[in-house]
Amino acid sequence: MAKKILLGLVMAAFVVGGAFAQNPITFGVGTFFTSDFGGGFEHSITDDADLTTTTIIRSPNSGFGGLVFVDALFASMSVGFFTTSGAWERTLSVDDGTDVLEERWDGNTNLTGLKISLMGKLPIAISESVTIFPMIGFSYRAVLAASTLWIELDDDREEVDREHQLHANPGDFSALWFRFGLGMDFNVSERTFLRGTFTYGMRFRNDFERHAIGDGASGRIGHGVDVMLGLGFR
Repeated sequence: MAKKILLGLVMAAFVVGGAFAQNPITFGVGTFFTSDFGGGFEHSITDDADLTTTTIIRSPNSGFGGLVFVDALFASMSVGFFTTSGAWERTLSVDDGTDVLEERWDGNTNLTGLKISLMGKLPIAISESVTIFPMIGFSYRAVLAASTLWIELDDDREEVDREHQLHANPGDFSALWFRFGLGMDFNVSERTFLRGTFTYGMRFRNDFERHAIGDGASGRIGHGVDVMLGLGFR
């Protein structure tokens, strides 16, 4: 699934390339903050003995990256890398109708990968030096490496045990995002400009969540913001 989405974005990039060929080109480099405030799933099952077992995983993460961008008048494309970390939570509870036994794990998760974005934009000149532009489009985060250090906690949140998990299929955390937001260019000179963008995004389910939901779990919506600061050239 992840490979098909990535291939689709690459093909779309070639189509959008026609827009770049017909308009003046600008390009630049930048650094960005990225985040995912949601994600994960909740799964409950009741067996023949009326024992209800519930598993909840919350998977927020945030971090930084670097990118290069290329612009036409009404379109922008960027490719970059990112690394994020997050305080994940994994809770396992068993309810027999009279008592609930709970096991709690906190996870320090690290994700590293590539990000490609294709955004449409509508430039609006505020002055000779300032242009703002609403943005809407898609981005894809392709996770290339993922690991989690799980720490089991007791009722007093004291460490009981720890387990380091190197995810064999980091691509299970790759995902497509729908994004919208606002950008601004500030002309420093005739050939250079400063760029800032702020976008809010909602994430489609990744394979990790999709497989769990296929077994009867309910998903948690992934969403977050990206903030980019860059230097552009004409």
